[in-house]
Amino acid sequence: MVQYVFTPWRDRQELLLVRDQFYGSEALTRAAAGGASSSRRRVEEAAGRDAYAEQRPEEGEGLDQGDAGRHSTAAAAANDYQTSSREQGDRDEQHKAVGRVSMWMQRGNCPHMVESTALLMAAVLSDEAAAAGNAGASTYAVRAAYAAAFSRFVTGLLDGHQDKLRKQSMYSIAKNIGLPATFVELRHQATHEQLPSLAKLRSAARKALVWIWDYYWKHLGEAEKAKDPCRELVLSYLREDDEASRLKIMRRLRQWDLEYLQKTIAELQRTLPGNQVFLKCLKLSKDMAAMTVEDANDPDPKVGGMPEQEQEQDPDRSSEPNTGWSRYSGTWRPKPIGVGSSNNYAYLVVDDKSKDAVIIDPANPPEVTPILKDAISSGQINLTAILADLGNEKLTIIGGKDCEGVTKTPQHGETFQIGDISVRAVHTPCHTQDSICYYMEDSTGKAVFTGDTLFVSGCGKFFEGSAAEMHEALNNRLGALPEDTLVYPGHEYTKSNVRFTISVSQTEPIKKLQEFAENHQVTTGKFTIGDEKKHNVFMRVNDPEIQKITGETDPVSIMGKLREMKNNFKPPKRKAGGPSTAPKPRQSRLAKEHNVSAQEEGEIKEAFGLFAEPMDGEKNGVLPINDVKSALIALGIPPSSPAELREFISILDPDNDGYATYEPFFAICALKFHAREDDTDDAHREELIEAFQLFTNGHDGPITLAHLRRVAAVLKEDVDEELLKDMILEANGGVGVARGVELDEFDSVMRNAGVWR
Repeated sequence: MVQYVFTPWRDRQELLLVRDQFYGSEALTRAAAGGASSSRRRVEEAAGRDAYAEQRPEEGEGLDQGDAGRHSTAAAAANDYQTSSREQGDRDEQHKAVGRVSMWMQRGNCPHMVESTALLMAAVLSDEAAAAGNAGASTYAVRAAYAAAFSRFVTGLLDGHQDKLRKQSMYSIAKNIGLPATFVELRHQATHEQLPSLAKLRSAARKALVWIWDYYWKHLGEAEKAKDPCRELVLSYLREDDEASRLKIMRRLRQWDLEYLQKTIAELQRTLPGNQVFLKCLKLSKDMAAMTVEDANDPDPKVGGMPEQEQEQDPDRSSEPNTGWSRYSGTWRPKPIGVGSSNNYAYLVVDDKSKDAVIIDPANPPEVTPILKDAISSGQINLTAILADLGNEKLTIIGGKDCEGVTKTPQHGETFQIGDISVRAVHTPCHTQDSICYYMEDSTGKAVFTGDTLFVSGCGKFFEGSAAEMHEALNNRLGALPEDTLVYPGHEYTKSNVRFTISVSQTEPIKKLQEFAENHQVTTGKFTIGDEKKHNVFMRVNDPEIQKITGETDPVSIMGKLREMKNNFKPPKRKAGGPSTAPKPRQSRLAKEHNVSAQEEGEIKEAFGLFAEPMDGEKNGVLPINDVKSALIALGIPPSSPAELREFISILDPDNDGYATYEPFFAICALKFHAREDDTDDAHREELIEAFQLFTNGHDGPITLAHLRRVAAVLKEDVDEELLKDMILEANGGVGVARGVELDEFDSVMRNAGVWR
């Protein structure tokens, strides 16, 4: 069966970039050249290995004891070492890597080793910042950060190697994969005991980063040389025999500078064999030169008589993956660069010619900042407006008047440019009073970014507005845009929206949308304003079908009714495959008074009812005295002797009426249940001691390593000495082999193994 593995990074190159940022490309170069020892030293430097903490642990311990003199000396020494061993540029790259992995973790499927590297590196960077006086974190906070990162690293790693059929100890798994036993011991101490000292945690974190390098990162190999997209497209042209397909490729080649394109063609013409290739290169070079002249004279050029409908098609659009965050390399038409928390979409709109760009709705800046910085530093975009502060340059923040940090609020209908792209602000107050949508258009297409006002087959809630305002926003303002305008909402809510829509109307466009939503993860940019008028009930307020369903004829009243229906809508629950489970019975007041479970209460009531006779004033009837013994036997708690039965009867029938009522009988049964539990506990205790002394050869002391050796010899099992030690450490929580295993610890091991409950 074919399996698809979805990774949070765009491609392997991005993963290798993060590795370089964490550890430095110098380590990779040396490793490739065979310099294992020098490569390892570079990795240790990148991990911020703290020689001070390793060589002088007694002073590191002083940090935990509150010795102010040692604390300041240790901070200064650590800071001097870190400053000399790693430059500021390395730290900046590591901060970038931590931020990028944080974004990957939001997307899911992030490997544990990658996550652990980021968490440990974040702790190291926080420690360095605190030691340098750049942060106000206390020593305890730094220790807690180290402990949390280290514990998560060890626990997640060992859990991933656990045998589901035969549970192994952490020490056994660690030995199998080459993880030092000291890591497991430190993990136990950090999780269950007092936090280890800062010196100990520093050393362990840096050793862990080096271990992760050897275990995971260094096996990824070297980064592949990036392919030149212009060269690849020219090669596609040379391989293509169909004239129409070659014309499409020529149209895409126009995005590169003619001089660079001619140089690429000339290189291929010189290096590739064959006369046909030579002639194709020559023809392509001449045609592209002629096309450039035509572009200068024609603002909306056509390629070689290509039909206008085909001109407008986006050659990359049909094959784009259904991910909400991959970059877009076609025309200016936007594509989401991130599906972040709460299914937020962030859009990057770039004008191809000028590279001017704006980012729209970066609700969580840390998720999109790494992508933007890469695009800016590589010269792919010239960011002119954004809703966040990148670096030291404060960019224009365009938004509503109440938007945080806003520097410009366009008026309704006001226009501005992003290169050749015309942008018009469309005020749509309702979800919030400062809500603004942005309509964009150039010669290649039209799009509108609708935020929380218009979703695919839905609309935003009326948090700060009314039905009249939403009707104006959807049907009079957005509805007035050209019907071929693509819709880019702020969230991916289509699946939930269409569940409501299909409950209101079952038209063919809605059914098609439902099918599309079920089979596609991303629906933004796939539908137009014209489509919304067909499958969005909030934009069909003048439709007789919707008027009939809502019982209203006024558009504003219909809008309000639909919103109310949507707010109260609950999707029909799917019927479970198996029989429905009965509700869990509740304890009555009587059961709580006598500390009896609801199940036991039901058993008592059932046994009483088997023999009870009706009597006025008694809800449960009365139990004849002669049937008390039978009722107790039915419950599995028979009287232990005739004397006990006589005692029970004297309690149940003190006036010799010949019957017992329900509550006194209930109290007797509760006493018998508790006595049975005590007897069971006593029996278990006897069984536990008997099993324990099989190991200790009849003695009361703890089970020692010598005892386990003897048992293994008796059973004729050839068991490794290290495994026996691991068994003791696993049982006593890593306290030590010499301490052995006490009785209660032995009981816990046997319960976990399922020997008894």
